[in-house]
Amino acid sequence: MHQLDIFDLLVKGPDQPKHTESLLLERELQLWNFGYNAIAGVDEAGRGPLAGPVVACACILPKGLVFPGIKDSKQLSGAERKKIADFLTSRSDVHWAIGLASPKKIDQINILRATLLAMQQALRALPVRPDFVLVDGRDCPPSDLPQQAVVHGDATSQSI
Repeated sequence: MHQLDIFDLLVKGPDQPKHTESLLLERELQLWNFGYNAIAGVDEAGRGPLAGPVVACACILPKGLVFPGIKDSKQLSGAERKKIADFLTSRSDVHWAIGLASPKKIDQINILRATLLAMQQALRALPVRPDFVLVDGRDCPPSDLPQQAVVHGDATSQSI
């Protein structure tokens, strides 16, 4: 597993805006400048419920695709989430895949490991191999890909 610490310089002070297009693409712009082209964002859903699977999605957005006002999906309305999902899944230049860990697997290996397993499955299932992975959270799934864990990444990175 490769992790880069290139984002330490991007820490923003409390007075800086948090949800502008430029800030949501800042990590991606840095990575594109470093020569990475296929940047995957990966996030999970389902860690909170007592029953049910944990699901992860990995997504590679094309360069130049900007969503004005996009933010953490938990802060979007159901209609907004559906509109974005329909748009993304209808495009041939957006690559995405899903990974899942069952409730039984969660009980066997714990929720953190199950989350990382679902993320790993999603990354492996992508139809295009990413050059770099941005992961929402503190931990990265096992992978030979360069990757960076980003706390609150779903609110600070468009790819995630």
